[in-house]
Amino acid sequence: MDTMPSRLESWTPSAEQIERANLTAFLRASGVSDYHALLAEVKADVPGFYDRIVRTLQLRWDKPWDKV
Repeated sequence: MDTMPSRLESWTPSAEQIERANLTAFLRASGVSDYHALLAEVKADVPGFYDRIVRTLQLRWDKPWDKV
C-alpha cells in the first residue's frame, strides 16, 4: 500500500495572516525586511540573535545565560 500523497499540497498565508504573524513582528523589531535578511543577520551575529529571541519571548532562567 502506497502511503505517499500523489501530489504535494502547499499552503500560502493570506496578507492578513502574514501581517499578524509573530515572525513578521520579529522581523520588524529586528529591523530586517524579510526572512532571508534575518538569516543573513543571524549568521553575522548569532549571540545577538539569541539575545533578541530571549527578550522577545520573555524567557527566564534561574541563572541568566551568559554565552551561546
